[in-house]
Amino acid sequence: MVVGLSLTLSACQTRPTKPDSQTSGAPGAIDAQATQGAGVMTQAPKGAAMPVGVFLGPGALRSFAHVGVLRVFAKNKIPVVVVGGSEWGAVVAATFGFSRGYNEPEWQMMKLRKEQLPQTSGLKGMFKSDYEAEQASFFKSVFGNKKFEQGRLPFLCFSSTKQGPTPISSGVVWENLIKCSALAPLFELKVNRKRDFVSGAVEPADWAGHFRRLGAQYLIYVDVISRGSYLDPHGELVKNREISDLWNEVREVSIEQSKYANKVIEIGMDMDLMSYENRRAAIAHGEKAASGEAEQIRSDIGMNGLR
Repeated sequence: MVVGLSLTLSACQTRPTKPDSQTSGAPGAIDAQATQGAGVMTQAPKGAAMPVGVFLGPGALRSFAHVGVLRVFAKNKIPVVVVGGSEWGAVVAATFGFSRGYNEPEWQMMKLRKEQLPQTSGLKGMFKSDYEAEQASFFKSVFGNKKFEQGRLPFLCFSSTKQGPTPISSGVVWENLIKCSALAPLFELKVNRKRDFVSGAVEPADWAGHFRRLGAQYLIYVDVISRGSYLDPHGELVKNREISDLWNEVREVSIEQSKYANKVIEIGMDMDLMSYENRRAAIAHGEKAASGEAEQIRSDIGMNGLR
């Protein structure tokens, strides 16, 4: 069975159910036992802060806001032990997983060139048939042929296949990020028949259970899609009913995913999914939102008073 945008949309016709109503039959399906208490804090060990896991939600180019959030976490020395994301949140998460300084994710993400994006001058020509090659070119410019196993932090993203949500945490970065990020509008509308996957943003997956098994005790979900307008009312995307419906469902899935976090950082902004010119503004929004939460996070995980 081929998974394309048409399949994605048909799968999203039904309102997403809460993750704990799923079975654990598929590799990434949510296991109610594994995520039980995922939104409940455990006590920090005496003299140490709780290890933190950060999952970055979907948002196409709105995902640049994640860069600002991660910069604040790095500056505040939040002890992140595992990172992951959905759709282009996964791309930003991967840059953080390999970064050595708090400005590196921004530097890497700003390598994205406008010509590597689908054209939006007209709906019929909006998605270039060679965009997968363009996306791969961007990922290669950031990661080369590195593997996730070589990163500074464990990484997790999900691809949606006919078997359900499939976790990805190993292998060549650029090849696997395509599987986690493939979703319109930053991906062609009609996908190649050979492809049997789309981004895991279309269905809930057990990110919280995976993070806890990797040692995270305090989970943070960063949401860049539930607040503010993500379709420019005067833009091209708002005219496309398929994309509008798709992202309404992605938003619902993201909200469900966030319920398993100890802390949800919501970044409200009016920015189109394809607004390339507002990348730095998105970063600033993310930095502002995270700065307002940093002190509370430090307190929650037991950092205050630690040397």
